[in-house]
Amino acid sequence: MRPVRFIHLSDVHLDTSFSGSGFPSRLGDRKREAIRGTFRRIMEDALSWGADFVLIAGDLFELERVTPDTFEFLRQQLEKLGEIRVFISPGNHDPCAQGSPYREESWPANVHVFDAEEFRAVEFPDLGVRVTGFGFTRNRIDEHHFQRLPVLSDEYFNIVLTHGSDISRVPEGKSKHGPFTVNEIAGKNVQYCALGHYHQQHRVANPVDETQIWYS
Repeated sequence: MRPVRFIHLSDVHLDTSFSGSGFPSRLGDRKREAIRGTFRRIMEDALSWGADFVLIAGDLFELERVTPDTFEFLRQQLEKLGEIRVFISPGNHDPCAQGSPYREESWPANVHVFDAEEFRAVEFPDLGVRVTGFGFTRNRIDEHHFQRLPVLSDEYFNIVLTHGSDISRVPEGKSKHGPFTVNEIAGKNVQYCALGHYHQQHRVANPVDETQIWYS
């Protein structure tokens, strides 16, 4: 089979508020527009690189502030990807709760939202890939949700997508949502685990097996 290419991103935080930063309102507007520009460029990269998937590991927008205009922006950007599949696992800032665009709006046909607090899978036999995702439906999850992840069968290259907190390395001032330990992921036949919540790209140390665990 040919190599599979995907883009992994998270924590875009469209419509985020900068009021607590002391910025004047006009600067906040400019920063929000800059975030849109970054997202737009990532979608352009997905097209130019010939990606098979785009993986969005939560906090795509701010649920309490998201506007119809922002949803329309997202719809247009994701629809432009055509046959490139997009997988979204909602996080603590964009939970798939009542009133969320994930529940209320019509997303493009190439978008799949993992809208339940259980691990569900989408399989692509032609690519030999399975994408398994878990979505937040509330703005706080204290349970170790990776304990619910079963051992995955080995006939596919297994990608797991979710929001979560590596409790071995919690950034200063960062709240724990969906806490996990590496031992709750290792040994379950996962080849790549795509995470969101921490805002710095890094690979989570895994001394147990070859599972690659990454924050975007």
